[in-house]
Amino acid sequence: MSAFAALMAAMGVGSASPAAALTSCSGGEYSGLDGVYHCYEIAVFGPRFGGPAYPLNEIAADLHAPCLKVGDVNNSELNFELWMDTNDNTGAGTWVEEGLQAGESQGVPAGWHWFWADNRPNGGGYHGHYISGGTTTDTQVYFKWLGNGNWNVYRAGSYIGESTYNGDWAEGGQVGAESTTNTLALQARAYNFEYADPNWTWHPVPESLFDQYSGPLYGGLSSDGSTPGYSGMMAWGGNCSSATTVAAPAAKPLSAAAAPSALRTIGLAQAQISGESKPSSISFVTTTRAQADKLLNTATTGDNAVYVIKMTGHFAAKNAGLAAKGRVPTGTTMTVTVSAATGQVTDWGITDSAPDLSPAGHATAL
Repeated sequence: MSAFAALMAAMGVGSASPAAALTSCSGGEYSGLDGVYHCYEIAVFGPRFGGPAYPLNEIAADLHAPCLKVGDVNNSELNFELWMDTNDNTGAGTWVEEGLQAGESQGVPAGWHWFWADNRPNGGGYHGHYISGGTTTDTQVYFKWLGNGNWNVYRAGSYIGESTYNGDWAEGGQVGAESTTNTLALQARAYNFEYADPNWTWHPVPESLFDQYSGPLYGGLSSDGSTPGYSGMMAWGGNCSSATTVAAPAAKPLSAAAAPSALRTIGLAQAQISGESKPSSISFVTTTRAQADKLLNTATTGDNAVYVIKMTGHFAAKNAGLAAKGRVPTGTTMTVTVSAATGQVTDWGITDSAPDLSPAGHATAL
C-alpha cells in the first residue's frame, strides 16, 4: 500500500485506482479568449458559486503534494493550492492564491515550485510571484487581512508577500487542484481548511458549505470531497508511481553587459506566451527588488538586484493560475522582473495601469 493510500485508509476514505492520464483538457472550463481550458477538482464555499457569504479576516489550509507533475513543463501547468476570493461585495471576481505548481506559469521557471499570485480590481491586474522550489512536507499557507484592501501572504508561518489594493471584502475560498492538461500525475491533499471571522475567531469550513466543483472535469482527476472529521479534500490522477519531479532550470547570473540582449529575449518570449507577438514598446530598468515592489504596487521579500522589463501591447495571462469561474486577466502593459543573480524571472504582471519606472532610473529601450 502506498503512503497516500495508507493515509486515505487511516482517514476512513475508500481507496480508488488513479485515473489514467488523458491527452487534453478540452472537457474543462473555458477561461477566456485565449483558447486555454482550466480544469478543476476543488472544494469551495462562498458567493462565487452561489453560496452564502462568509465574511472573513483570514483563511488557511495545510497542503501536502508528494506527487505533482505535467508532461509538457513548458506549455501546461498543474497547481495544488489555496484561493481566497476578495472584494466580493463588488462582484469583481478577484482573488489571492498560493500553492505548489508544476509546469509553466507565464514567466516563473518551468518545473516544480511554490508560488503566490493575485488578481486585483480597478485595473490593478494580475501579478505572479515565484517563491522557491517545491517541497513535499505538509505546509500551512494562509492570507491575513491588514485593512485598506491589503492582505499578507504567509507560508509555513513566514511572511511571503502582500496583496495590495485587493479589496476588504473576502467572503469565500477554494482549495484543491487546477490543471490545463490531462497529461499529469498528482497525489495531494489539503486539510485544516479554515477561516477567521471578523472577530478573529477561527472556524473549520464545515462540510455543509462545500460545493464540490469539477470544472466539468475530464476524468483525469478524482477526489473524495470533504471527509468527515476534517475540512479539506484529496485529489489524485495519472500514474504517480512512474512520475519524477522536474526541477527548475539552474541559475545563471545575468551581468549588466549581457542584460540587454538576454532581457529582450525574455521579454519577447513572455509577450508571445501572453498573446502579443509584437509589443509596441519594450524597455528595462536596473533596480532592486524592494524598489521594484514600490513601483509595481506590490510587496515581496528580499532586496537583491533585479531588472524590470516593461512592455506595452495587448496581453492575456493565459497560463496564469485562475480561481474557478475566473476569467483570464488581460491588460495593455506587462512587466517582468528578472533576478540579476540567477537570470530567472521572479515576478510578472499584466495590468491596464502602466507603472512609472522612472524613479528607478533611465529606461533602456530594447
